[in-house]
Formats: sequence, structure tokens, C-alpha cells
Amino acid sequence: MSSTRISAVVCTRDRRHYLAHCLSALQKQTLHPSIFDVIIVDNGSTDDTHNLAQRYCARNDNFRYVHENRTGLAIARNTGIRASSSDIIAFTDDDAVPDPTWLARLLDRFDTYHAYVGIVGGDVTPIWEAARPEWLDDALLRPLSAGLKWSTEPRFLRPGEWLVEVNSAYHRSALARIGGFPEHLGRVGDTLLSGEGGINILIQRAGFGLFYDPAILVQHHIPASRLTKSWFRRRSFWQGVSMNLLTRYIDEMAQKLSLPASANTAQIWEEIRVPVSPSAWADLFDDRSRSDFTDQLYVLEQLGYLLESQAVVIGR
Repeated sequence: MSSTRISAVVCTRDRRHYLAHCLSALQKQTLHPSIFDVIIVDNGSTDDTHNLAQRYCARNDNFRYVHENRTGLAIARNTGIRASSSDIIAFTDDDAVPDPTWLARLLDRFDTYHAYVGIVGGDVTPIWEAARPEWLDDALLRPLSAGLKWSTEPRFLRPGEWLVEVNSAYHRSALARIGGFPEHLGRVGDTLLSGEGGINILIQRAGFGLFYDPAILVQHHIPASRLTKSWFRRRSFWQGVSMNLLTRYIDEMAQKLSLPASANTAQIWEEIRVPVSPSAWADLFDDRSRSDFTDQLYVLEQLGYLLESQAVVIGR
């Protein structure tokens, strides 16, 4: 019988350079190698990812390589779940660098709260690949899946808080309860459509707790391409699209799984704000605008939600 207690799943596609840093960090975990394994899910890479992964597998008995041709992050994550045999399944990104204590701290929290917790996650520190713009304040780190900073102390999440997949671990029973990641949603390639968060809400509605520990850390590369206002605008719009898709998915799955109803799922349409003049529309996309940028991003998120709800947005 395997003594493996926690599996780290890394999904990757054509990012060999980043992956090398991630696998090196996982190789340096403080947990004994007999307690954890690393599952590298190659989601149809065309670069040298296969050879790099095989070299790490040759050097580490607890590393395994899995090839998944069907493109999609949710598909790759479900492949990693099926390839694992542990009760605890942790996810990080190929462009992330987990702290040496990452898996040990995750496992410790599950051991402490095993009767209730379904997901454990921590915080994310940015690795800036270009100078951080002055306008990018700490609140804008969260769209980059970094700088959550919900608390200085470990605790269960409160309403309005969330965990990010680059630094999250799930109990297998919680994933099984809601059917894993929705493969018809989620990111494919470089699209900004996101499926993350939906299963976390379902798991919470199924009666599992979500736990945050700021000492559970990973670093995450932030490329220069994401340090522009135009990227944040696109990200906010597609976040709104994703929110509407996920709202429908959550409602459908909750009904299918007979999960308790939530009182906070209804969208208040009267609160959706739309620019009312040509100058207001132009200002929304002007990098020199003096308007509050965070407020502009909120408007774009609402527009994404509204347009997707009316079947105006097609594709990804």
C-alpha cells in the first residue's frame, strides 16, 4: 500500500523554462519523498517539456509524467486527479515556485481540520519580470492571483474571500462530491476566460470549509505582458463573462447534486453601470484617464457579465 499522503499536480503547456524552476522547487520540499508525489501533466506541449519532465522523473522516484492531448486547464487538472492516489491533491502552476515547506504546511492543515476542511490554500508573492507600474496598487494584485492577504493569521475564509489555484489543495472526497473541474469552462491556452472558483463555491455549499494560511506560500511569475492597463481591462471584462457562466454552472450543479441553496447568488441588475456618453466610453479605455482605474475595471467586469448573460459574447 502506498504511503503517499499528498500529491502535487503541475499542469503545463509549452513553458519549459518556467517548469524547470517549479519542478526544482518541488524537488526541494521538506516532506520526505515517500510521503508526497509530483504529477506533471503535459497538456499537449510542442517544446522540450517532455524531455525536461522525464529528466526530473529519472532523478526523483516520486515524480511522474502524464501526457494529456486534450487542450484545457480543467481537463489537465482532472487528468492529474485521476493519476493521483493521495487523499490530498495540491495544485500549482508551471510558472510558480512553491516554498520548500509548501506541501508540509498544506498537509498539516488538513491533518488539523480533517473532519471539516475541503480546501486549504495560502498566499502568493509576485516575481516581477518587469518594473511594477506605479498605478498597480496592492488591491490590483488579486487579479494577478497574488497578494490575497486576507489575514495575518490562519483562519477559515469569510464571505467575499477566495483561494487561488496556484496555491490550493483539495481533499479528494470534496472533489469527488462535486465532480471535479468543469471541462467545458476554464482556460484554454492563453484565453482570459476563467473557470476557477466555481468548484470552490460548490465545495463550500456541500458543507466543506475553505481554509487560508498566509504562511503557505508560492511565488508566481508575472510577465511584462500583464503589467499594462489594457491587459487589466481585458482581464476584468472576461472575469465578468466568467462570473455569469459560473453562476449558471453553480446553480445547475447545485440542483443536480441537491446542495443547499445560497442566498447570495442573485445578480442585482439595477446596479450594473454602463457608460452613457461617447466621452465616458472613450475615458474607459484611455490610459491617461484621471478616473479611478479600479472603478473602471469594475464597470468592465459588469459589462462582461451583462453581455454574456444576453448571449452577446461568443467564443473566448
